[in-house]
Amino acid sequence: MHLFHNERDSASMHTQTHNACFNVRTSMPQVGADINLAANVSWRKDLLAFVPGLGPRKAQALLQVRELVRKHCMVCEWRAVV
Repeated sequence: MHLFHNERDSASMHTQTHNACFNVRTSMPQVGADINLAANVSWRKDLLAFVPGLGPRKAQALLQVRELVRKHCMVCEWRAVV
C-alpha cells in the first residue's frame, strides 16, 4: 500500500480504478495478448478476463481446466517414471 493511500478520497480512487479498467478493456483488442503466457504466469492471469470473447467467466473456466490438465499430466509422468 502506498504511503499516501489513505489520504486520497474514495471518489478519486474509484474514478482512477474505473479509468484503468477502461484503458485495459479498450487497448487489449488493439494490442493483443498471448493467452498461453497469461495463463502460465501468475501475475498475468487476471488479464485473461479482458481478452475479447473470453471474459471473466470463461477465463476462470480456462484456468481451472488448465490446472486439471496440468495435475493429470504430472500424475501420468510420475507413473511413467515408476
